[in-house]
Amino acid sequence: MLSDQVKKMMSQVIDWKTEIGVVAGPFLPSDTKQSWLARASRKCSVSLRHIQSLYYGHANDPKFSVASNILSAADQARIEEARRDVEKVAGFYRNYAQRLEA
Repeated sequence: MLSDQVKKMMSQVIDWKTEIGVVAGPFLPSDTKQSWLARASRKCSVSLRHIQSLYYGHANDPKFSVASNILSAADQARIEEARRDVEKVAGFYRNYAQRLEA
């Protein structure tokens, strides 16, 4: 059994607010905090209740399946964001190369 001090240290290693924010994506003008968190819930297949309790700090030691789903969805979101950035840069260089040829 883990001591309270070890549990507290483990919860500080992962910033759940940041991870959930990455999964949910940008906060749009049409969003409410509830709809934004619900988007994160849908994307990582975790109940809205779990997402809210982690986001607001009510729970800091989630079940393994919940933590795993959130972290893998956050990683996937970061990969997708990197792909979009690469496409933008590639488009920039493509346009630049076309202008040089002309």
